[in-house]
Amino acid sequence: MAPRVLICGNMSDPHVELIASEIAELGGRYDLLEESTLPYTFRGHVIESRTGHVTRSLRYRGRSFQPTRYAGAYLRHIDTEAWELPDELSADDCEALVMAWISFVREVLEAAIPRLINPMEASLTNFYKPLQLDCLARAGFHVPRSLLTCDPDAARRFIAKYRGRVIFKSASGVRSIVRLVRDEDLERLELLHKSPSLFQEFIEGTHARVHCVGNRVFGVGIKATAVDYRYSGGPRGRRAFFPLRIPDSVKSNCITVSRMLGMNFSGVDLIITRAKKWYALEVNPDPAFSWFQRASGVRISKGVAEYLMGLRD
Repeated sequence: MAPRVLICGNMSDPHVELIASEIAELGGRYDLLEESTLPYTFRGHVIESRTGHVTRSLRYRGRSFQPTRYAGAYLRHIDTEAWELPDELSADDCEALVMAWISFVREVLEAAIPRLINPMEASLTNFYKPLQLDCLARAGFHVPRSLLTCDPDAARRFIAKYRGRVIFKSASGVRSIVRLVRDEDLERLELLHKSPSLFQEFIEGTHARVHCVGNRVFGVGIKATAVDYRYSGGPRGRRAFFPLRIPDSVKSNCITVSRMLGMNFSGVDLIITRAKKWYALEVNPDPAFSWFQRASGVRISKGVAEYLMGLRD
């Protein structure tokens, strides 16, 4: 019987569409949990006995839902705004309802499906970058010397120590544009009292994104004129993606840190210096791989599908 994979998300997401296409091409089957309509289409009844035995009765779109039938599950959550919720609910109520549903569905799936991308606990590591930096160092990577602080004076000392060649960014999973500290930024350091930021020595070199899928890695190199290559594609910047061969030692480090953080699929951001040192910056638990795949030709989606179907470890 062909392996069956569960996808939770929305087919308008290019990542979901790519994974679904790869599963079909490999001869597998997939079912889609349309996340935006879960409060109206998914029903769950959970009973726990006095001895701790849990019995679940689940239905999706009027049919019995059996999570144990799936070899793997790809969870790609959509934004809160895309959920179909009553208009009278406040923004806070909507967010609370969405999180309650995601938590419930994840609890059901994580207890029954062996290959999950990714468990909730692994995804939460994205909200504290210093934890990731510690794991990256313990996995064998070089990491930039860093300072997480809300103290303006500490930030000034750190910037002076590295002669102004320092970048700053968010310490959480909130996206921020990474850039070098400029003179005008020094005047804004007092704002650190309101929100801590992560400062790091600037590492110059070629960027790399390594996607780890189980025990396999898919490397993409990026040459860009901007410090943050994600914002280097405009008329004033240049950016080029290319397939990148990853040394065995770096492969091992990437897989090691992914396992340390509990991830079955990750995107590890690296910089390769002229001296061929591989510096690691962070680990993405829900990598937006379609951008790298489209630009480089590296077929990451096939690797993900093969892992979910149990065809490759």
